[in-house]
Amino acid sequence: MLVRRVSRTFAGRTGTLESARSLVADFVAEQGASTESSEIARLIVSELATNAVEFAPDTDYAVAAERTGEAEQILITVRSMGEPSDVPGHGRFPADTEGRIATRHRGLAIVHAVSESVSTSANDDGTIDITVVLAIT
Repeated sequence: MLVRRVSRTFAGRTGTLESARSLVADFVAEQGASTESSEIARLIVSELATNAVEFAPDTDYAVAAERTGEAEQILITVRSMGEPSDVPGHGRFPADTEGRIATRHRGLAIVHAVSESVSTSANDDGTIDITVVLAIT
């Protein structure tokens, strides 16, 4: 029987990003998906988990992946559990104020391009979830 869901909480440090990427990429592969789908899942988690760590350094973040019914889709959710950083260039502060903000945060545009949909929700407990629907082949 296939595992239908995986989730794990990680420390909010860049050293945990590879484990988060592997958790989801391995899960997608175990669902019988192609190597390409697994690598796209790895890319999605890389971008979203990196954003969570930059948004709130040293604060835990969570990653989950779930197979939805018999559909050829995986839901990938990254939850940021911290308050925005006050470090310039991180969290709520842009890298610069001269119109060059597009040089940062391109990862979310990449995530939109490789997924079926992306949604964001702010939760009552102060956490932020970004959920992606990934069609698998």
